[in-house]
Amino acid sequence: DNELSFSLLTKICEDHNIKQVLYPPLGPQPTMANSGATWKSEAHWLLCVALFTNHPQYQDVFSHVDPKKKGIKVNWANKIKNWLSEMEDITTNLMKELGATGVGIK
Repeated sequence: DNELSFSLLTKICEDHNIKQVLYPPLGPQPTMANSGATWKSEAHWLLCVALFTNHPQYQDVFSHVDPKKKGIKVNWANKIKNWLSEMEDITTNLMKELGATGVGIK
């Protein structure tokens, strides 16, 4: 679903904390143990909440998710993680296909 994919990317770009967690800038990163920072899995869960809470197609199913049940929360967060990974792979492959000059795709 392209619309949902664009919504996902928009949520990441609009939330500085989630963007920093999932796509940190280059360079040394502080350790997470004592920093109080958000873990990637938690960022994935926050994206689930942002995307599906009021989504016309998914809100009914998502409203029954109990975030206190770790397995359920992890399953939903993993859907976002896998979705992002697939989008990253597609983008990387297209960039390779384009080549340095941008004339690679026909």
